Amino acid sequence: IVQTKIDELVIKIVLYEYHDKTKLEKSIRDLKAFVGDNMKVLVKIVNNIKYQKNGKFRFIYSKVKNI
Repeated sequence: IVQTKIDELVIKIVLYEYHDKTKLEKSIRDLKAFVGDNMKVLVKIVNNIKYQKNGKFRFIYSKVKNI
């Protein structure tokens, strides 16, 4: 999950051969309900998600600068 703007989230998802489309759609609906109507939620299907330079994976990242 990347917060690109104060009111926008980008969810990067890697799909595997045996993904469950119904569960994926429910998860996205649940996230949208959690963050509210003022938050735009974009979904990007990607081939992989990069690790940081230190080898760790960051689940949530904000690109929003201090307001």
